[in-house]
Amino acid sequence: MEAEFDIVIDSGLFHAMTDEEKPVFARQIHRVLKPGGKYFTLCFSDKDPEGYGPRRIPKAEIKRTLRHFSILSI
Repeated sequence: MEAEFDIVIDSGLFHAMTDEEKPVFARQIHRVLKPGGKYFTLCFSDKDPEGYGPRRIPKAEIKRTLRHFSILSI
């Protein structure tokens, strides 16, 4: 499956992966998106209060992991 999707939606997966899994995940998203396709993710921000849910993801980590994408908004 190469460049098949216009949109990939991730609701709660990115923040649950290990640091080793995230770059592999990003490469696979890039591989299946059509040129000009969009990837949307919903994850816990490091600005969210601690105490519930999974690990918080700092903006710098998102940018580093998804560096092959044009990030429109975080």
